[in-house]
Amino acid sequence: MAERIAQAASNISYAASGSATLLGTLTLNHVIALTGLLVAVFTAGVNWYYRHKHYQLEISKAEAMKQSEQGKNK
Repeated sequence: MAERIAQAASNISYAASGSATLLGTLTLNHVIALTGLLVAVFTAGVNWYYRHKHYQLEISKAEAMKQSEQGKNK
């Protein structure tokens, strides 16, 4: 049990050290740029998802209209 606690404390210590090193090298401009990049990627993903859903809806509307027209012609 004590060994697991020591290992967990060691891992937390390394994670905190690594985080502090990475965050210490970032300026406010870097943080803002990375935030903007993440927002842009997220926005592109959301736009792609809803555009894809819109195209699927348009295809199903076109197919329904085509079947409706074929039914009227018979």
